[in-house]
Amino acid sequence: MSDGKVVVRVQLGSKAASSNQAVADVPEYQWLWHRILGAAVLVLLPFWWLWPEPAESPQPPLTAVVSASGPSIHHDMTPQAMSTAGTEDSVQVANPEPVIAAEAVAVAPPPAVKKLAPAPAFQAAPAVAPLFISQSGTLRKVVLTMDKPGPAAQQLVLPLQLDRPTELALYTEVVGLAGQQIEHRWFYKDKLMTRVELPVKLPYWRTWSQKRFYPAELADWRVEILGPQQKLLFSYSLNER
Repeated sequence: MSDGKVVVRVQLGSKAASSNQAVADVPEYQWLWHRILGAAVLVLLPFWWLWPEPAESPQPPLTAVVSASGPSIHHDMTPQAMSTAGTEDSVQVANPEPVIAAEAVAVAPPPAVKKLAPAPAFQAAPAVAPLFISQSGTLRKVVLTMDKPGPAAQQLVLPLQLDRPTELALYTEVVGLAGQQIEHRWFYKDKLMTRVELPVKLPYWRTWSQKRFYPAELADWRVEILGPQQKLLFSYSLNER
C-alpha cells in the first residue's frame, strides 16, 4: 500500500472476467433462436405462396321493382347497375324497343288440288284349276307344277310352252291306301320311259314324282297314275288344252 490507494486486482479482475464471459454468452444464445426462426420462415414461405385462394361465389343478379301508377315493372339489375341506381322511384327504365305495327298482308289462297282418280286395283292372274280334284274316291288331287311340290303348288297353264329344259313335278294326293303304293308312269310317244313307285304310309298321303322336259318334245309326253293292282286312276297328255 502506497500513497493511500487500495488495489483490489484479484477480485475485480475475477468479477470482470466472469462479467465479460456472461456478456459474451448472451449474444451467442440469442443468435441461436434467430437462426431457428429464420429457418422456420423459409420452410413455411413456399406453402403460403402455393395455398389456393378461396373461390368467390357468384352473386345472383338483383331484381328491382319500380313503383308506378301502372303495372309493376321488374328489371334484373347487376350489382354494378344497383350501385348507380337510387331509390326505387328513381330507377330509370331503359328505352324500350319501338314496336313495329304488323301490316296486314293479303295471302292468296292455295290453288285447288285436283283429286286424282284412284289407281285401278291390281288384279292377280286367276288361279288355274288342278289337273284333277275330287272330294271322294281314292285320288283326290293332281297338279302339274314347276313350284316346290306341296299343297300350295300352283298348276301350270296348259298347253305348256317352254323355251329351255325344265323340270316339272306331278303332285298327287290319295286317300285310303295306307301300306300300299301307287305308280307314276311317263310315256313318250306312247313308249314307257319312266316308272316311279311311290309308297303310301298314311291314310291321307301326299307324294310326287319329277321329270325333265325339253321344248321340242314336250307335246309328245303323257303321264298316268296307277293304284293298287295296276288300276288306272288318272291319265293326261301334255298336248291337251
